Amino acid sequence: MNNYLKKIVVAVLAASLMIVPAIPANAMTKKQVNSQITKLQTQIKKDKSSYNSALKKDQDLRNTYTWINGTLYSTDEPYIVKVYNKETQTDIYYHFVSLENLDITQQNSGSAHYVTGYAKVSNKTFDFYGTKAIEAVAKEDPHSAQDKQTAIRKNQSRIKSFKNSKKEYITLDPSYTIITGQSLTITPVFKYNTSDINKITWKSSNAKVVKVSKNGNLLGIAPGTATVSAKLSVTGKTYKTTVNVIAQ
Repeated sequence: MNNYLKKIVVAVLAASLMIVPAIPANAMTKKQVNSQITKLQTQIKKDKSSYNSALKKDQDLRNTYTWINGTLYSTDEPYIVKVYNKETQTDIYYHFVSLENLDITQQNSGSAHYVTGYAKVSNKTFDFYGTKAIEAVAKEDPHSAQDKQTAIRKNQSRIKSFKNSKKEYITLDPSYTIITGQSLTITPVFKYNTSDINKITWKSSNAKVVKVSKNGNLLGIAPGTATVSAKLSVTGKTYKTTVNVIAQ
């Protein structure tokens, strides 16, 4: 093969391969993945066992406090919030000493502020421009049971990700051709890719012919043929490809 053809081959190969991203520092082995799955499963059991008690606690709080969803009349004291009651089809006015635990949003930079959250309503009333306003105390929504459910779903999703990582495999091109002094990066194709736990260990069968870096970067040393292997730590499996090095 003349030099002109060699350059064409190298150019085509270089254009078809992309640089692989750096291998993350927190890459895991299969043993570590199994350990993480066990820990997550244990935590899910704990969260499930406490969910019912948390649900009861939430329900008790909801029986004590009223959900407020209305319009704030003033951002300064007195804090008056108007809430429309669907059952009675009337407006109810609440007076708050503090709004620190309620969610206040402003719509489209307009003057209207909307208030949502839980409140404890007392029997005390007072006149608000001729309208009876009920005194209320803001209460932050606990969401203890909801938080447990969120944690359970999150950990279940993490377990699925870890289990998929144990199915991980990669594919490599059957062979690569480079010229002496030329570098080229192998780009493996991942299946069930979970980038936080992938790790590849690269190795050349003959470093006198071709060297390979920790990122899969090939460097042609001398004419010849060598086998480059890629070991995926999360599964322990090794994948191989043939590298042909030709003279310049």
